[in-house]
Amino acid sequence: MKELKYLLLLLPFLLAGCREQPRWMKVLQAGDRSMVSYHQPAVQFSSAKPDKEQSRLIEQAIRYFAGRPGMLADIASGLNRRERDIIDDLEQGAVLADDQGNLAITYFGRYESPQIMAGVRVLFLFNREKDLAKIFVYEVPLE
Repeated sequence: MKELKYLLLLLPFLLAGCREQPRWMKVLQAGDRSMVSYHQPAVQFSSAKPDKEQSRLIEQAIRYFAGRPGMLADIASGLNRRERDIIDDLEQGAVLADDQGNLAITYFGRYESPQIMAGVRVLFLFNREKDLAKIFVYEVPLE
């Protein structure tokens, strides 16, 4: 009986550990870069006030990339950049949305000695179903 009590206490933790990762995490972990485009998106984005589901997705993405700082640099490495050295790890930036309900989470890496471009932006575009639709990597000019 005592063993059953301990098992029941541990059950929520065991089930939480078995939760399946979202598809977008699996795609990125597998190294699939087929959804990366090295140009600025044509869609116009504006600041977003995320709903509850989107807030969970944002928190999940921030935690995911915080534990894998090299992954952002790896994704950005395919860009033919004018300036070479990013000063530090890419930092999480704005959360944006488009007119169709898609959500964008951005990361930015500043160049060490910017002359024309300030740095590199990595934009993760999630569709309304909270699945990763596209990744855009592009340079951001100095303002």
